[in-house]
Amino acid sequence: MNNKLRHLDDKREIVNRERQLLQERIECLVESIGNEVESRKRLRKEINEMNEAFKEEIREMAAEQKAAEELEECYFSDEDELVPNTHKRESIEDDDWENKESDEEEIVETVDDVIKQAEEDEEDPGAVLFDNYPQSDSEDLDENELKEEEYESTRESLNKRVERHSERIQSMRKSNFMLKAKIDRLYDLLQMQKEKHHDLRQELTRMLADIQ
Repeated sequence: MNNKLRHLDDKREIVNRERQLLQERIECLVESIGNEVESRKRLRKEINEMNEAFKEEIREMAAEQKAAEELEECYFSDEDELVPNTHKRESIEDDDWENKESDEEEIVETVDDVIKQAEEDEEDPGAVLFDNYPQSDSEDLDENELKEEEYESTRESLNKRVERHSERIQSMRKSNFMLKAKIDRLYDLLQMQKEKHHDLRQELTRMLADIQ
């Protein structure tokens, strides 16, 4: 029974090391997602500022053209009658520019908002065992101190400890499995953020092409 306890203790150590690696992977993914979100916010701000500059320029051009159209609206013929000016310039269609906004909504989400999408509602009772594991269940008993009449009761006690130890380690393994699933969801979220960033970059490229 003592050997079983030692073997289970080795398994718990392996599970603990796995936990540490999984947490490091999660931290790395969260940092990458945060970088993507912040980069996309800066890019969105740049696009919005550029849009505002375009609209202001169009408004100024429209105002200048409106003033010119008022002068070109009519002219005097030989009979000194007002007649339409058939040669006046086409007006600037500024409606499209006034309403030209990105289909994507303003980025108001935070990194925490994104990370919450990777969380699950399922409870994880095994998580607390990584920091607060009952050490008494993994301690050996000194066989030399046992009396013969204590063997049976001690064997039963150790057997129960082995069972509890096994159940807790199984719970810890399940907790690690849940972390692995979370890592998969975080990776998907990271790819989604990268795609959004790429689409926004394409939008900026198209705007710059329109300027040229």
